[in-house]
Amino acid sequence: MTNEFTRFLVRNEELNAMASVKRLVTPAKQMSFDSVYAAFGQIPAERTFSPEALGVKDPLAKQIRIASYKVGRGLLTVDEAVALYGQLG
Repeated sequence: MTNEFTRFLVRNEELNAMASVKRLVTPAKQMSFDSVYAAFGQIPAERTFSPEALGVKDPLAKQIRIASYKVGRGLLTVDEAVALYGQLG
């Protein structure tokens, strides 16, 4: 029964529903269900990365989070964020 429940929870529809209720980004690859986050689904895979996959630790991850926030809000371009890396706070 536990396996079936887990299988149910990891379906894209359920992940999207849980994210929608909490107004979070879905962990599923399909983001078009929510107009707030739909634009993230349009980002090409070669322009994305995971800090964990790069072996990035806390101080570096903080810089990445700040840069991502500012780029996402339109406060910086990707190139500006890269140039300011290590100085964001």
